Amino acid sequence: MNKETKRKQFRYAMTRGIGGNITVIVALLLPVMIGILLFAVDGGRLLMIRGRYEKGVEAAAMAGARQFSNGRDESELSLAIDTAGNVAEENGIPKDAVWVEIGYYDEAKAEFRNDTDPATEWNDALSDTEPVFNNAVRVTARNGLSTLFGSIFGKNPVVVSAQAVAFGGKVINTN
Repeated sequence: MNKETKRKQFRYAMTRGIGGNITVIVALLLPVMIGILLFAVDGGRLLMIRGRYEKGVEAAAMAGARQFSNGRDESELSLAIDTAGNVAEENGIPKDAVWVEIGYYDEAKAEFRNDTDPATEWNDALSDTEPVFNNAVRVTARNGLSTLFGSIFGKNPVVVSAQAVAFGGKVINTN
């Protein structure tokens, strides 16, 4: 037997009977690979939409906060709410997914309050010499989105949300 014949016999022995195994392996792994692909596509889409919501609510909060100076004039407050809602919509957030609130942001406590009635308890805890007024706009975007992967397992919709508060020229992302 020469070397060439031995090589052919060796190749035949090594490859004999495995032709159908590859088909079985591919058939078993294909659903797993498709699931990973769907999960990656859905996750990327949700992250992209959340990023758009974050940018949109920050821009909307800043635009709304710029519309009022002392926080007491009802027309300024109404204009601030309308402006914030319009800017959010211009940034790709559906109008029915946006909530705009006018209120007071306390820097010391790092909290937003949308009740500026002087009779409330939290207002009494603030300085008696400094009047409390509306100084901030909080914009919240929250929307349920359907996903390819979630629909297979009954986990639809997935809620995507973002929130920002703007006051005194600053934006505070409160996600």
